[in-house]
Amino acid sequence: MKQRFLCIMLCLALLPALTSCSSAQSTVAISTPEPEATAEPTSGFTGDISEENVVEVELAKEVGLIPNDMVGDYSAPVTMDDMCEMALRAVELFYNMDVEPDLSVFSKVQLDPPVTRIEAAVVLTETVRAAIGEYPAYNGDPYRPEELYDFISADDSLIYNGTPSQIARVRVWGNPKDTVVVVSVLFATRQVDQITGKPLMELDADYNFNPKNTVSQLEAILAAFRLYRSLDPLPEYVSLEDVSTHTIDKSLYADESILPDASNQSLPAWRGMPYGPRSYSMAQAFGGANDTCYRKSSLQVIKDAGFNMVELYVSPTRFAWPYQLDDLYQVNNVELEMLDQAIAWAFELGLHVQLTFTDSPSLEGRFSLDAAWDYNSLSENSDRAQLFADTWRMIARRYADIPNRYLGFTLLNEVDPSSDEDYLRVFEPVIDAIWEESPDRLIIADVHSYNITGESMAKKGVALSRHQYAMPLLDYNLRGEDGGGLMDLYPNYIEELTWPIVYLPAMLHSAKNTITFTGDFKAGEITIGVNQIYAGGETLVVTMDGAKALSEEVIPQDVINGWGLKKVDHEYTISIPEGTKEISFYNQSKNRDGNIVFNRIKLTQTGQDDIILYPYDAVDSHWEPESVTIQVGANGSLDGNRVVTWDDLKSWGDSISYNSIKAMAEKYNVGFFVGEFGPFGKYGLPNSVMKGYIGMMLQGMKEDGVGWAYGSLEGKGQLMYNVPENDPENTYVPITDSPYYLNTNMLDFFKKYTSQN
Repeated sequence: MKQRFLCIMLCLALLPALTSCSSAQSTVAISTPEPEATAEPTSGFTGDISEENVVEVELAKEVGLIPNDMVGDYSAPVTMDDMCEMALRAVELFYNMDVEPDLSVFSKVQLDPPVTRIEAAVVLTETVRAAIGEYPAYNGDPYRPEELYDFISADDSLIYNGTPSQIARVRVWGNPKDTVVVVSVLFATRQVDQITGKPLMELDADYNFNPKNTVSQLEAILAAFRLYRSLDPLPEYVSLEDVSTHTIDKSLYADESILPDASNQSLPAWRGMPYGPRSYSMAQAFGGANDTCYRKSSLQVIKDAGFNMVELYVSPTRFAWPYQLDDLYQVNNVELEMLDQAIAWAFELGLHVQLTFTDSPSLEGRFSLDAAWDYNSLSENSDRAQLFADTWRMIARRYADIPNRYLGFTLLNEVDPSSDEDYLRVFEPVIDAIWEESPDRLIIADVHSYNITGESMAKKGVALSRHQYAMPLLDYNLRGEDGGGLMDLYPNYIEELTWPIVYLPAMLHSAKNTITFTGDFKAGEITIGVNQIYAGGETLVVTMDGAKALSEEVIPQDVINGWGLKKVDHEYTISIPEGTKEISFYNQSKNRDGNIVFNRIKLTQTGQDDIILYPYDAVDSHWEPESVTIQVGANGSLDGNRVVTWDDLKSWGDSISYNSIKAMAEKYNVGFFVGEFGPFGKYGLPNSVMKGYIGMMLQGMKEDGVGWAYGSLEGKGQLMYNVPENDPENTYVPITDSPYYLNTNMLDFFKKYTSQN
């Protein structure tokens, strides 16, 4: 950590509040947004420049990144000599070494003016590669819309042989075997300034790279300066066995009055939040994170909202970041020191840290998402299981002196074992390794998969965690191929949700349950959206006052969705005669196991308000046959009907319900808490629904005396967001020296509940 910003010390006098991955900030500094303005040109340059960019250019000059003879208009094209010189200075100043980048990828024609965006990206990338001896691993992932997640079209032929207006959209994950051009585009748009979170090269408003566009002098200066502030120290590899104890000041965890005690037998009523900027699983799940810096300012937001614990999500694969060597039993000591700093900040703020692994170390010699998240590989490969156990042993030994009230471990986030026996078989060596190094260390096991009950972990003596997500309030974040996809099927889904949610199970079991609407209906129609079926041969039957109005076999698409069910995604519309009193529908299946999952009911009547209902368990269904009658009053009123309650949510999930896991923990005298709950995601929800749902859960867990960790720190409608202009329902203020904005509405909301505990 000592090496990280040696060069940046040169400009501390100009920017006293400088904050980054390894610097400290005692409070969340909130600044008032100022309109973009045309500032006085920086000395030696002319032309329009924003006040924000003036600061960056002045800092670039202060640290010596801009050549003395580089003058002129900011909007003028940069020369290749100046582009190369500034990239070179950024890397050489940071690493204190001479660098000779290989630019042989360029032809003579491409080196002639003007410098295009793709050429600038290659210059930046190849200059860094010359220093570290490897194609750089980009440390950030700028926010982009869900619909672009599968795009990749940045290759040599497309960029160099396309039309002058050719654009390139950048994919989420790169492949190390990709061409230098693809790697360069990825690096230039994902690598971010560790202070501001800004990428080296911005995408346009449509998230296009525009590789043929000419690079201006201002863009080149900003790219070089952001590169300089984006770099990590060179890795310092050490074997797992030789990892030393942590670097955290012992006084930060000596006070026994700041945090409640915690043990495997008894967990406090934590008020927590996950935080995982160095964990790719978190960055991808929540889409609102655009850098991978630990920031004290983010932890301060958690503290200011009244929380007293943080689930610090970390990737053990990333301990060998930025790339693994052939010896897989080595880790990067710089990464461990970053983790120390994050933990120290949390302790300083009075936050318990629950250190949570989000994946398992890969045996492929390089960071691999598929390998890291493949539980079957962990279960079936004894070498990988041993590496996983030895990595946890290293962590347990490193932090052995920190008491449970300040630090605990969660073995693996949302683990998916095939059985309780398999869970114990794979993780017992891990638990034993931890307790050998740190006796009585608090260990929590997630109970997330329907294949398990948590019994083997509870019998072993570790505490249990449940992730409590309600449907359909999570489903809006899924795509159609995943089995939910309400946003795909119903674009107005968010606006159609209301609170409270009328109790409506989503499953029609084979002739075992019926959904009924009663009232004095006007002429109109009812539309039933069928999402998926289970077996085949299911027939949807709709009756009006006992007479069949529809009897039609549900024909699925030729698709088995992500939930293992046959995808349908079809609407059935049936007319309602004037004066109808009762509308019912059920499943008349040829197969005793046949099930119909519906995901939206719309009822329209002449002169009445429309009724739109979404079932509360639209994705992962409540499997017990359950008949429901809903009374429709005058003008579409649903007053007086049963609504979804905290008791409903506690029983949802069968063997891994809140009630079941809590009872299992009590049976074996171990602790229990809700490790995540939601909703979350980039689309957000109406405030009335978001706050109604979350408030119901917070109040319920308070009354139960159960601790919790809310599922998302960053994202639309969450405490922090990096694109607040897309969220008119909430009020955001920028956090100084951070890419994020504080959502003051959610800050006040959480404080109302956390202050009650």
